[in-house]
Amino acid sequence: MSSAPSVLLLDDGELDHVHRMLKRLGADYVRLQNRQIRKVVEKPRDLLISSCERTLEMPELESSEDTPFEPVWVCVHGQDFLPLRERLRGLGVHFLVHSALDQESLRLFLLQLLYQGPNQRKQLRLPLGDRIECGVVDAELEVGKLVDLTSGMGRIISPSTAEPGATMRIVLPEALGGKEKLELRGPVLRSAECESRAGEPAFSILVRFDGLEGEARAQVDRLVSGEQIGTRVTPLAERPLRKPEAATPEPSAGVQEPPTQEEAAPATSLQRHPRWEYHRRVDVLDFDDLDASQTALGRDLSLGGVRIAGHSELEVGAQVTLALYSGPREEPVVLEATVLRDDGEDGVALVFNSVSDSQLRQIQRICSTLPPLESLREGGEEPERVVVAQVTRAQR
Repeated sequence: MSSAPSVLLLDDGELDHVHRMLKRLGADYVRLQNRQIRKVVEKPRDLLISSCERTLEMPELESSEDTPFEPVWVCVHGQDFLPLRERLRGLGVHFLVHSALDQESLRLFLLQLLYQGPNQRKQLRLPLGDRIECGVVDAELEVGKLVDLTSGMGRIISPSTAEPGATMRIVLPEALGGKEKLELRGPVLRSAECESRAGEPAFSILVRFDGLEGEARAQVDRLVSGEQIGTRVTPLAERPLRKPEAATPEPSAGVQEPPTQEEAAPATSLQRHPRWEYHRRVDVLDFDDLDASQTALGRDLSLGGVRIAGHSELEVGAQVTLALYSGPREEPVVLEATVLRDDGEDGVALVFNSVSDSQLRQIQRICSTLPPLESLREGGEEPERVVVAQVTRAQR
């Protein structure tokens, strides 16, 4: 096992907010400042974060046989202009992050970068955090927030809910729309209750953008490819993806993100990272009232995570406790987990956190009694998948 840190943070005191977030995530990190930064420093395993000044004066990164992979390199800065972007690209920086990026967006961004499991996304959900106008067609527009964006979908925070299938209007400000405001339209995939940053009731809404055409399609592509000046997270180069070496995740190996149905791996990869059907229903405890229960239905189960559907309270980044049952009369295996991704109609992906050897053996025992997911496919079509989990309040 490598002695190198997972994350290396280099700055002169201006990245305290990034430091606080790494501590909050429980990341394996080292922070070097000022004179602590020598001419040669040990290369991190996964992620290098540096201020602009330290990026332009980067020390030599010393690697060993235990750290054969190149880390993702993030530069955090308060300005954004084309000459700077080109210089950073030439240095090999993968992302430029504006220092004004809000803490929630920063947290989700770092979680994505630290994920090392199978089927890693080549294209991240780009955290934006910009104010927008939004509303369903024929309704009055309200002020909301564009949380994240890919070429195919976006997640917004809106004061009002929207039914799945309804057409949502999202008006981007000039900073994101180009030289003028730009309207995007797409069907709502999912709407869940949440809170705004001010603590007011709001709704997290996932909108699909795969039907965009013309300038709307071109502008979304410019945003996610890093061509638009003014975004708070800018991709500068394709990030390196690490190939998992084993099917069984290490208990403390970091973030494990189950793949979406759309990102399902080919058969050879499924054999290395098997998933199982799990047909049971259990209670889901309400986060605000532990005496009130609901039902959570999942999609699939693996040694590293689970996907569940039917619980509207689960938001991306939420810390929860899962109880997985092997039978109605048996005690469940109880694990802490993080909500990693909202897959719309395909459910919500959760990852198990810090799985102990005992818990891992319990999960393996459950899975050993279940049919593999791929064996249930007929005619190349994906069957309905059900996983059962009990969700309880996380202990902090």
